[in-house]
Amino acid sequence: MDTPRFPSVAFEEMNALHAREAERLGRVRALVDEARSGQERHRAIGDALAVWLAEVRAHFAAEEGWMREADFGPYELHRSEHAKALRELDALVRNWHHAPDLERLAVFVEFEWPLWQEQHIISFDATAAQYLRHRGGGDP
Repeated sequence: MDTPRFPSVAFEEMNALHAREAERLGRVRALVDEARSGQERHRAIGDALAVWLAEVRAHFAAEEGWMREADFGPYELHRSEHAKALRELDALVRNWHHAPDLERLAVFVEFEWPLWQEQHIISFDATAAQYLRHRGGGDP
């Protein structure tokens, strides 16, 4: 399975979220590869997309909860980045069920989302992670 590796941050709970999400994304990528080689994977891809979307929602909700609890100043900016990415992912999943486009999905899961995620981690999560680590945020 082609599981992406994302940069680590200074807050282990956040790294764990990123790792779980990467596993879900890796599953979608593997199914896309199988579908591109001619195997019927439409339903399996739809199921894997739903699991990945749920993981992303949980991931963003957890981060946002930690940031709110720790009174992280740039919370709204960080949250708005999550909301924008979630809208895009949600639209992709909905479109898969109504008008599946394997090549569009392949570009998204192989390039667009991993690039967004890496940039988000470097520019947003790393800062939040430092703050949370020093504030003692996260799960007890």
